[in-house]
Amino acid sequence: MTPDSLKKLISAAQGKIPFDKLFVNMKLIDIYGERIVENASIGVCGGIIASVCPEFEAKAETVIDCKGMYASPSFIDCHLHIESSHLSPKAYCEGAAAHGTGCIFTDPMQTANAAGENGLKAFLELLSEQPVHSFLQFPSRVPAAEGAETSGAYFSPEDTIKMMTEFGAFSLGELNAQKLLKPSALEKLCFAANGGYHINGHCPALGHDMLCAAAAAGIMDDHESESGEELKARLFSGIPVFIRQGTSEPNCEALISAVVKDDLPTDSLMFCTDDKSPSDILKNGCIDNNIRIAVKCGMKPITAIKLATLNAARHYGIESKVGSLTPGRYADIVLFSSLEKLDIQSVYFKSEDISSYKSNTDDIRRKYPSLFDTIKLPELTAEMLAKSSSAEYSDEICISMTAGSLITHRSDEKLKTCGGKIMPDTERDILPIAVIERYGKNGNIGQAFIKGLGIKKGAVASSTAQEGNNIVVSGASFDDMLLAVKAVRKAGGGSAVCVDGKLIALRPMPFCGIMGTGSIGEEIAAEEKFSEALKATGSENPMLMLMLTVSLCPSIPEIGLTDKGLIL
Repeated sequence: MTPDSLKKLISAAQGKIPFDKLFVNMKLIDIYGERIVENASIGVCGGIIASVCPEFEAKAETVIDCKGMYASPSFIDCHLHIESSHLSPKAYCEGAAAHGTGCIFTDPMQTANAAGENGLKAFLELLSEQPVHSFLQFPSRVPAAEGAETSGAYFSPEDTIKMMTEFGAFSLGELNAQKLLKPSALEKLCFAANGGYHINGHCPALGHDMLCAAAAAGIMDDHESESGEELKARLFSGIPVFIRQGTSEPNCEALISAVVKDDLPTDSLMFCTDDKSPSDILKNGCIDNNIRIAVKCGMKPITAIKLATLNAARHYGIESKVGSLTPGRYADIVLFSSLEKLDIQSVYFKSEDISSYKSNTDDIRRKYPSLFDTIKLPELTAEMLAKSSSAEYSDEICISMTAGSLITHRSDEKLKTCGGKIMPDTERDILPIAVIERYGKNGNIGQAFIKGLGIKKGAVASSTAQEGNNIVVSGASFDDMLLAVKAVRKAGGGSAVCVDGKLIALRPMPFCGIMGTGSIGEEIAAEEKFSEALKATGSENPMLMLMLTVSLCPSIPEIGLTDKGLIL
């Protein structure tokens, strides 16, 4: 803001000059007062709110009739990974904007691991063009499991410090609370604390002592609560909670139910999505879905909206700019007709209508050619994807999962061999799985067995194996596994299904090998087509791809797999 623009804003607030825009005839949600103000109006100047319910006769260049709808501040997503949607930043914001998300705190950890500093720069450039206030949670885990996997990049503590400054990072992104005593973690923590940066946490399945250690280390929040007891444990340790409703980890109902049942204070509670699929965004929305679920669980609508707005803004110290419809804040307004259903009708960003915002994704490849064709694999054979044994039966450690959860467990299984290869056992749902290093650095192939995918024939491969984003492949046939991997390589990244020696479906994700380049509508169509093709494997597991690509990451207990082998 300049002195001239500030002068104009103040003059408009005093009624000395007309507003640029005047929103009238609304039911204003007064977040501070936790009440509804009937027949309210908002005067805007330069995209910033100048006055609320002015007492003078308001004049404006443009008057917008809100038709008696409720008016809320736009919603704040306290933590997300855009790349987990496999959408480009442009396509993601196209979906999020229509659902009232006006401010995001994003950790591009997947992009950084896959494409390093250049990928991070491109990601932030694309995001800066979108109608959203975006804040960078600088990836603290590049690689995510140092020494345990091969990643596309390595950020030393010195690199992290340098880039946090250069890129204008808001916070140090989700630091793994289980590795606080590592020298690299200590160095990053001290830099962030001494530099006044916010510090986000990653604290899954931690007991009391470890939560105390996380809080003592300076971790300021966590999004990994899955139960009311975990939520209360974090609050008791002084760690505010982001209540998550992601595609793979929909925790909102369980957490809000506990909050309502125990009448817990809500000042230290906020919302996040973490990870969202395109179809989930289309069907359910983003933070607006968290609000609806909270209301269904018995939370007062205005309280739920407060978690999504003012609470988040206060937590991050940006209350003077967003989080309420009050003077001096951006005119980021969400209009809806039902307080309980939150049926969004219109969305404004800095007073501009973005309800039908469409992003232009056509230029991504042209602008960033070096971030395409990034899959570099050695010459592979089907035999290289199989574990070998000279015995008739082999005792193997198996990654065991239950549908509906990404938490992994160890199981010890006895498997039959044939021709020196340890074979799949589809009757017991035990399949070979391999993670293949994709960056052309060493050609590592990590091998294990997995239980819970439900694949009965064929194979599935993807270049989005979190968090190193190497290629993961599993199936009932080693030949189909090889064919699926080759299809992913040819596409420059993405996911493939092969059955009986044929490529059944391919979903390209050529941008850094982890994101598509289409609009959200195009990517949803690709996602739906691919999901339908998965049925050809005989699996009835709706979380097949999530379990294949997410649950193996070393930061999720209790067992994982990387290109270097099992993480126990």
